[in-house]
Amino acid sequence: MKWKEFNSIKDIPATLWSNIENGYPCLSYDFMGIVESIHPKDSFNYAILYKDDTIVGISFYYIFNALPSVLKKLPVGRILMTGTFETYGKHWWYDASLITECEFLESFWTLIKRHKVAAFIYRDYVSNECTTNQFYENYRFRHLIPYSSASIEIQKDCNNLNDFFSGMAKKHRNMYKKFIRQRESQNTTFRIEYDIKNNLGKLYQLYLNVHNHASEFKSPAIPTSFFTMLEERLKEDCFCIVMSKNEEDIGFVLMIQGHDIVIPFLMGINYNYRELHVWHNLTIECVKYTIESGRKYIDLGLTNYQLKKRLGAKETDIHMFGRLKNNFINRYCNSVIEKLL
Repeated sequence: MKWKEFNSIKDIPATLWSNIENGYPCLSYDFMGIVESIHPKDSFNYAILYKDDTIVGISFYYIFNALPSVLKKLPVGRILMTGTFETYGKHWWYDASLITECEFLESFWTLIKRHKVAAFIYRDYVSNECTTNQFYENYRFRHLIPYSSASIEIQKDCNNLNDFFSGMAKKHRNMYKKFIRQRESQNTTFRIEYDIKNNLGKLYQLYLNVHNHASEFKSPAIPTSFFTMLEERLKEDCFCIVMSKNEEDIGFVLMIQGHDIVIPFLMGINYNYRELHVWHNLTIECVKYTIESGRKYIDLGLTNYQLKKRLGAKETDIHMFGRLKNNFINRYCNSVIEKLL
C-alpha cells in the first residue's frame, strides 16, 4: 500500500471526501475548503491510500504551531492533528472490506511520523463508548476526553415549541416560556438574515465579544473572510438568526444546515443586555427553526452543556489520542498533551 498526498482539498475528488462528510455539513467538501483558506500559514494535508490501483482510504492532517506568534518559527511548538479547531468528527475514512482500522492507523503513522513536530493527536471519536484500538496502546498514545458535544433530537410528534416544551422539566419549561412572554415588553424581535456580508460590521463585533469571553474552548478568532465565504459557498444553507432591541442588533447565531440537521455554529452577544437573556432566546429560536423546517437534529456544539441540558440536550464524549514525538519525553511527560487542545 502507498500514500499519495495533496495540499488542498481542491486537488482531491469531492466524491471521495463524501465518505468522511457523511451528510454532516461542517465536514463537507465546501466547508473544509473554507477552513483551509483561513489558515494560509498552516499546513493542510490530504492523503489518499492506495492498494495497487484501488483507493482503500483517505485521511486529513493539519500542522500548526501552538506557540505565541513571536515564537512561531520554533519547531518545538508544532503540532500535527487529524482535524482542525473549527471542525470535529473523524477526518479519515477507510474501506473496512479491504483494510482493518489498526492496519489503516499503522499505515497512516508511517506517513506522518516523519514530520518535525512536537506531538501527534488523532481525533475525534465522537461516542460515549470508545474502545481503544490496539494501535494506540502499542505506540503509547494517551487517551484524552477533553470535550463533549451536545445535541437535541426533535421527536416525530413535535410540531411546534409548545410540543417541544412539554418534554422539558417543569421549571425549565416555565423559564423559557417566561422569556418568550417578556419579548413584547422588552421590544425585542428576531429575524433570519441571509445577507451576512452587508451586516458583518456589527455582527462580527458581537462574535468577538463571545470569543473573548470563552473559557471552556479557546482558539484563535475566526476572521471575517470565514463568514463571507460561508455565505458565498453554502448559499441558503448558511444564515443568521438575529436578535434586536429597538432595531439595534444585540445578538445573533450563525446557522449552518444540512438535509436533516441544523448547526448553530457560533454566537455573538452584546453583554450589556444580559437581562434580556440573549443566549437563551437565540437558542430557543434555533429550536423553533429546526422544528418548522422539518429537520430532526440540532448540533449544539462543545460548550455550555449545563445550559443546553435544560433544553433536553444529550451529551456525547469526544475522544482523542495523543503522544509526544520523542519516546523518552512521551513516556514521562505526555500529560502535557491535554494543554494543547
